[in-house]
Amino acid sequence: MAELLEEQRESWGTRGGFILAAIGSAVGLGNLWGFPYKLYSYGGGAFLIPYIIALFVVGIPIMILEFSIGHYTQRAAPDAFKRGHKRFEMVGWWGIGLAFVIVTYYPVILAYCFSFLWYSIVGIFTGGKLPWAGEGIEGVENAKRFFNEKYLGKVDIEDARFYLGSIRWNIVWPLVITWTAMYFCIFRGVRLVGKIVWLTVPLPWLMLLILTVR
Repeated sequence: MAELLEEQRESWGTRGGFILAAIGSAVGLGNLWGFPYKLYSYGGGAFLIPYIIALFVVGIPIMILEFSIGHYTQRAAPDAFKRGHKRFEMVGWWGIGLAFVIVTYYPVILAYCFSFLWYSIVGIFTGGKLPWAGEGIEGVENAKRFFNEKYLGKVDIEDARFYLGSIRWNIVWPLVITWTAMYFCIFRGVRLVGKIVWLTVPLPWLMLLILTVR
């Protein structure tokens, strides 16, 4: 029975698909908006020195170690670490727990992106005026006001501890679309994911390049 399960175990279709999936899981929103902010706040170029040292001394070796353990054992994270020592099993469960936390809030951020994509498309066909448009500081304040008041529906209440608010359908429907898209990306296993990442991983960087050139 064990040999049969071994034969049926899924694997990545191509090496490139695995590499792109690994990049997609390692590079997130923190790299796009968190890293530039921290770089500016902590001394610019001086911040890069400890960052690069930590990257090569800690980050890359641990990443290679994690990939090597998975490749060698061909098991899920808890079982893979357990093969080293039974007490290490919690390390694998810790990683799964972190992944669970990430997938609870990332779809919400993606839903925000779908919403603002829709607002932008509608703005094109309504005179090209976006509801948060403005010049300089005015544009920043307009964006904050639109996101907090119009989109999230925040209200000023003295004691808001027990105030649950109302259902924001402008967030619910994009979130449903996001969950549906995620399901169709993973329901056939890692081989389908290995094909989808060829589009989803390079696309954000291409869009950032277009915005930078503009």
